Amino acid sequence: MILLLAGPVIAIEWAVGWRTLLLEWRPLAAAVVMATAYLGCADIVAIRDGIWAISASKTLGWSAGGFVFEEWLMLLATNTVIAQTVILALDEDVRARAKRVLWPR
Repeated sequence: MILLLAGPVIAIEWAVGWRTLLLEWRPLAAAVVMATAYLGCADIVAIRDGIWAISASKTLGWSAGGFVFEEWLMLLATNTVIAQTVILALDEDVRARAKRVLWPR
């Protein structure tokens, strides 16, 4: 489900702004990796401390260090969408192209 929800958004963003995303690959990668690592570590602590739990019957059963694969995938997908959206929203060329497509004269 995670890939079904985030996959099309990520694909559309790459289709629309692939040049910008390639040019800005370093900040994109840094933002995604840092946010995913931070939130992943916070999630591990929360699960370990009993703040929340993940049902084993609702997962694939793949885990590493007390963290479930689906949690990492969800964080990675969410952070990718957010970072790409910010990078594209700040790019003037992408904004101009979107404006021409969404509000033609």
